[in-house]
Amino acid sequence: MRRRGVAGVALVLWAGVSAGFAAADDPGKGVFGWLETRPLTLMDHGLAALGAELQAVAAEWGPDLQAAAAYDRAAGRIVLSFHDWTEEALTDSAGCQEVLDMVRLAAGIDPDSGLPLDGTSTYASAFAPPGGDQTGAPEGWLAALDRKFKLVVILGPGDRAVRCSGPLLAPGAS
Repeated sequence: MRRRGVAGVALVLWAGVSAGFAAADDPGKGVFGWLETRPLTLMDHGLAALGAELQAVAAEWGPDLQAAAAYDRAAGRIVLSFHDWTEEALTDSAGCQEVLDMVRLAAGIDPDSGLPLDGTSTYASAFAPPGGDQTGAPEGWLAALDRKFKLVVILGPGDRAVRCSGPLLAPGAS
């Protein structure tokens, strides 16, 4: 009798664990079902798409240059940061400016004039709604978004690192 009780408990536990795995494999249940019903904002979508685009831009520069996009709600800006903390990355302000120019050019911005080559930057386009429905969007919102990007570049280790920054739509570094 005791043997059946242990076997019964083991069977119930196995069935419960198996059902848990089955629910996890089924996108309509459990965590996937919950995730699939959550709203994704255009800010979420844009930051994810832009982050991937920035990583591709950084990879063209070199293997140690990292990139990220972050929304700074308090400042009302989207900060695009590029950093390489290796000793080999140590440079001067001209080298830092070179990275800013590369980042601007990759966005479709003329680094000399600081103006978009084709209306708006590709970085702003990352925030466009999937499928193109812009119902209710403010007039000129992509151009307005371009004015909200801040670029930050840090090259080199620690206290010796060279830092430069500036808006996306402006030539030169500050």
